[in-house]
Amino acid sequence: MKKRPTWGAALMLMFLAAVAAVNVTFLVMTARFNSQFEDLSRQKAVYTKFDTVKSYVEKFFVGEYDADLAMEGALKGYVSSLGDTWSHYLTKEEYQVLQQSYVTEYAGIGISVLPDPDDDNVVLVMEVYAGSPAEEAGIHPRDRILAVDGADVRDLGYAAALEKLRGTEGTHVSLKLLNADAGTIYEAELTRRSVHTEAVESRMLEGNVGYLRIKTFESGTETEFAAKLQALTDAGATALIFDVRYNGGGALDTMVAMLDPLLPEGTVIETKNKAGEAKTYTSDAAALDLPMAVITNRYSFSAAEFFAAALKDYGKAVLVGEATTGKGFAQSVIPLDDGSCLYLSTEQYYTPKGESLAGVGTTPDIEAALSDEAAARFPAVTAEEDTQLAAALAALAE
Repeated sequence: MKKRPTWGAALMLMFLAAVAAVNVTFLVMTARFNSQFEDLSRQKAVYTKFDTVKSYVEKFFVGEYDADLAMEGALKGYVSSLGDTWSHYLTKEEYQVLQQSYVTEYAGIGISVLPDPDDDNVVLVMEVYAGSPAEEAGIHPRDRILAVDGADVRDLGYAAALEKLRGTEGTHVSLKLLNADAGTIYEAELTRRSVHTEAVESRMLEGNVGYLRIKTFESGTETEFAAKLQALTDAGATALIFDVRYNGGGALDTMVAMLDPLLPEGTVIETKNKAGEAKTYTSDAAALDLPMAVITNRYSFSAAEFFAAALKDYGKAVLVGEATTGKGFAQSVIPLDDGSCLYLSTEQYYTPKGESLAGVGTTPDIEAALSDEAAARFPAVTAEEDTQLAAALAALAE
C-alpha cells in the first residue's frame, strides 16, 4: 500500500514548483532583456557614429553643401545598401510624382523599359514604338537611360525614374542615354504624348499553334488577353505559345486573372510578409486543355516569371528559352511624416509548389538562346532568326 503525502509535504512541493517557475521566468526575461539591451547598444553606437561624422562635417568641411540634401542622400544610401534593386527611399518631390501617377491620366514617350540586369537601377530601353516621340528622337532598343531631367537614375532608383518618364501630354522631358551600339552618351529632348500599343500580340502559326506575346501584366491586360486567347481557340488553335520575353511584370491580380482559365483548381501564387502571414490566390476548376509552351529569357521579370512557373508547376506547359531574372519580392509604398516615403520590398512571392524565385528565377525545361544579332533587333526578328520560338514549336510537336 502506498503512503499518502502529508499536507505539509504537498505544500512544500507546490512552493518549490512555484519557485522553479519564477526562476525560469526570470532567466527567460533576463535573456530577453539582455538581447534587447545589446540591440539598443548597437543602435546607439551607430547613431553616435553618424552624429560624430555629421559634427565633423559641420565643423571642418570647407566646401558649401545643403544639409537637408546630405540627409536625403544618407537615407537613400541606407535603403540602397539593403542590396535589393526594388527598394528605394523617395524624397518628398519624388513621392509626389509617384502619387500623381495613380490619379492622373498620363502620357509617355513611347518606349518599354526594364531594369538593366547588368547594372542595378539603370533603365534599359527594350522597345521603341513606331511613330512615338522616342523613335523621332533617335532612341534605340538596348540604349540605357542614365538621367531624367538632370537627375541620375542610380540616385532616383528604378521606380522613381520610371515615374519621371511619364507626365501630362504636351510636357517635356530631357534624357541622357548611352547608345547601345556606339557606346557614346547622348541627350534627347522629348515631348510627351499618348502612344497606343497593344499589351498582347497574337497570331496563328503554322500547324494551328496560337502565339501570344504578353508585353506586360499591367491592369487591363487581362481583358485583351482573354479576347485574343478566345479568338485563337475559336480559330482552331491546337496548341499555344506564351511569349513573356522582355516582360517587366505588372499587377498581381492581372496575372492571376490571366492564369485562371489556363490552370485547374488550386493555388496560383502565395505571398508572405516578414511575420510569415500568408495570402493565397487561387484558380477555379475550369482549365483550357491544350498543349502549351512558355518562352522566357533573362529579361522576364516578376509576374512574367510566376506566370511561367505556375504553368510549369501544374504540368500545363513546357518552359523554353533562358532562366529568368529572379524578382521574387512585392513592394509597398510607406509614407513618412515629412512627405517622403519608402518604396520597400515587404512580401515574398511563392509558386504553387511553394518555391521562391527571389534571386533564382525559373529554369527552362529546354534551353535556347538568340544570337546577339537577333537579340539586338527583338521583337523585329524573322521566324528563321527566332531560335527560341523554333525550340518552343519543336517541343510542342513532340
